[in-house]
Amino acid sequence: SFRLPASATKRQQDFVLPAKGRITALTCAGSGEITHLEFHVNPALTGSLRQVLIEIFYDGQAEPALRMPVTDFVGVPHPWTNGRWDQSLTTLAAGLRYPWYIHTPRIHYPEVTLYSNLPMPFERGLRIDLVNRSADVQFAGFTLATVEPLAPAKAKEAGRLCGTRSLMPVTPGADLQSLLQFPGPGQLVGLGLFLTG
Repeated sequence: SFRLPASATKRQQDFVLPAKGRITALTCAGSGEITHLEFHVNPALTGSLRQVLIEIFYDGQAEPALRMPVTDFVGVPHPWTNGRWDQSLTTLAAGLRYPWYIHTPRIHYPEVTLYSNLPMPFERGLRIDLVNRSADVQFAGFTLATVEPLAPAKAKEAGRLCGTRSLMPVTPGADLQSLLQFPGPGQLVGLGLFLTG
């Protein structure tokens, strides 16, 4: 079983995310580091969940450092999670857990859990918002985070987890095409590539 470090705390926050709505799914004050993050969401519609954006704001900033579909953030590569796509959904960094059952008595939990183990250090607070772009699907659930202490100076040295989603056509031909460009120094900790057509 997973055991928390003695210095870590767990934070849980319930949410209801209405259609075309926005909510704050988690807030942390002071300095620290999120080392594990989960979104337990009902209904378990992984295709519709691509309409939900995650936005991460550091240190009271007005603009998010990370903004992308929550499914892309946790590495779900395809909107229909069945058949051959199942094998590529779970990695050490992030992924998805399917709805699950208890057999005695028989209970079905019709939720999906999206989780991430990417470290998120923060120096002066962190806020995670969820934005629902769907016009007709409402989601409910809770956020669960493991937060470990981190001195402000160490959090500042660590930088921020940043990310975005890029949609780009690939033109036919033999010429090389640049799909991603990164401004400035950093460390690439995750990359998803989905091709269709």
